[in-house]
Amino acid sequence: MDVAQVFILVGIIVIIGFLGSYLFRKTGIPDVIILILLGALVGPVLNLVERSVLISVAPIFAALAITVILFDGGLNLNLYLVLKESPRAVFI
Repeated sequence: MDVAQVFILVGIIVIIGFLGSYLFRKTGIPDVIILILLGALVGPVLNLVERSVLISVAPIFAALAITVILFDGGLNLNLYLVLKESPRAVFI
């Protein structure tokens, strides 16, 4: 899989994630469930994507996902609440 295909795949995943988030706001069905079902449909059921291709790019997607999750968590962090609750957290 070359670089262009990886970028196209990432773009498609982002668009599907955005649509899943939109559907969540409208229906209340979590977007993660939609993404999991779509992944199962595209992979094992319809065999549109080969397993060897996904295994080769899985570490890249995992690192990207962790980076985005941690960045989003840092942006939504309430520093005053962290400082207020830190003595209790240290005790635990």
